[in-house]
Amino acid sequence: MAYSTVQRVALASGLVLALSLLLPKAFLSRGKRQEPPPTPEEHRL
Repeated sequence: MAYSTVQRVALASGLVLALSLLLPKAFLSRGKRQEPPPTPEEHRL
């Protein structure tokens, strides 16, 4: 299937949104004591 530019952008933004919602939960489920909290510099957009 050939995707148009709008569909590619929508797919990419949807994946980024899903990852941003799921990754913090995955890190928290591991245990807070194993990893230090991320610094604000790592959260640049």
